[in-house]
Amino acid sequence: MMATAKTHHGASPGKSARTRVRGPVQVSAIEPAKTLGAIWLDTDDESTPLNALVTVTTDTTLDASHTVVLCDATSGAITITLEAAASHTGRRYFIKKIDPTPNPVTINGPETIDGQTTKVISIQYNCAVIVSDGTEWWII
Repeated sequence: MMATAKTHHGASPGKSARTRVRGPVQVSAIEPAKTLGAIWLDTDDESTPLNALVTVTTDTTLDASHTVVLCDATSGAITITLEAAASHTGRRYFIKKIDPTPNPVTINGPETIDGQTTKVISIQYNCAVIVSDGTEWWII
């Protein structure tokens, strides 16, 4: 059964949308019949994953197409460059080093990260969750 939306706040590309519902919500890869107020989460649309996941092996600049970034520094050090915090309030990245080598993953950007110019991940499976407050980046 589909639920109807009580309130809806629109969102632009790369931004979040908030919808409050009452009753069950359908999650399916099969589009339901069109119903006014129906909510459908398309789980089959690979072009817009819920959390965009990518594995990188070279220097990478993050943007709206990234959410979860797995860093494989087996071949050498990797630099992950963040976008400007000012134009991306609320943007969140999960950055994880997945290889066992001593090659570091260095995260930097135009603003500070927890008051520092860079954040370095040197140990396999360590992760940084980084969020923009509109002024700088914070590790959560």
